[in-house]
Amino acid sequence: MKEVIELLVKHVRPFKVGSREYTVVDDCVILEVARDLALPPWKVAGDGLEEGIVPLRYAKNLGALSTWEQARICRSCMLICGCGGLGGVIVHLAARLGFGRLVCVDPDKFVPSNANRQWFYFSFTDGKSKARSVAEFVENINPLVAVNCMESRVSSDHLKGVDVVIDALDNVPDRVELARFCETRRLPLIHGAVRGWWGQVCTLISEHVRIMSEIYSESRGSGLEEVDNSC
Repeated sequence: MKEVIELLVKHVRPFKVGSREYTVVDDCVILEVARDLALPPWKVAGDGLEEGIVPLRYAKNLGALSTWEQARICRSCMLICGCGGLGGVIVHLAARLGFGRLVCVDPDKFVPSNANRQWFYFSFTDGKSKARSVAEFVENINPLVAVNCMESRVSSDHLKGVDVVIDALDNVPDRVELARFCETRRLPLIHGAVRGWWGQVCTLISEHVRIMSEIYSESRGSGLEEVDNSC
């Protein structure tokens, strides 16, 4: 860390957010230091934050987060399962917030019926892999983020090295299976589902992720994403 700070401090400048002033550094400096020291940019950003050097792109996050919290986010890995309507929004915002590593998993390709709600559907992504397209966009949204895409259904192997898991899947069997994977690895699972005007969200911590099978038990009928609520 010492070498990182010595290089960053040469390029810092003051930046005011409201009444508070921060010591900030630009993306280009972080990327250059990362290249020179053969480190991932998210690690350089995290090291800087721990010493009070804020990447300029995160300066306005500090109205809601402390520098310690932002540093922790920079060092964290999020797994997003499903990169469509809900997952695409989460990937986009997680990249802007500054999660250091994102793993995006989705076996599907974009189709025209996605156009009304999926942020990464464009005419030029039609027919292309959702996971790969999302990963390419993230690289442009935030170059400090490392993104890995998996064009497959989620498996237990995808959870290796992950700190938090997002369930943005579109079917009940995969949701329940993902919850079992999280329970085995004792990982927090944030579950979300949406259809039409309806939505549900909950956070399940380690041993409590088994609640997912109760949410989607057979006695309760279809999951939210399978209900026709057009009326």
